[in-house]
Amino acid sequence: MALYNHQKQDGKRGDVISFDFTITSETKMNSLYFTLPFYFDEDLQQLDIEERSVIFPLIIPVYYGEAQLIRDKGWNSFETFLEENEVDNLWDLNREPYVW
Repeated sequence: MALYNHQKQDGKRGDVISFDFTITSETKMNSLYFTLPFYFDEDLQQLDIEERSVIFPLIIPVYYGEAQLIRDKGWNSFETFLEENEVDNLWDLNREPYVW
C-alpha cells in the first residue's frame, strides 16, 4: 500500500510521521500513524477506477513515544496490541499514551 506524505515519498503501511509541533492545541500528540482502513466498511476501503485501485489510508494520531515504539518494535506489534486490547479510543486526542 502506497501513501502520499509531505516529503513527496511513497508511504507504506506502518509509517509514522512526527512533527516538531502538536497536531492541535488540544493535545500533546505530534505524530501520525498510517495503516490500512480497518475501521471502514469493506466497501469504503478501496475504490476501483478503471485498472487502478485507490486505498484510503487510516491515519491515527499518536504520541511521540508511541511513534518511537512503532518504529522500534514494528507496526505489527502496535496493531496486535490494539487488537488484543480491543482499543476503542484511537480518536481521543487526550487519551493516555499506549505502552506495549
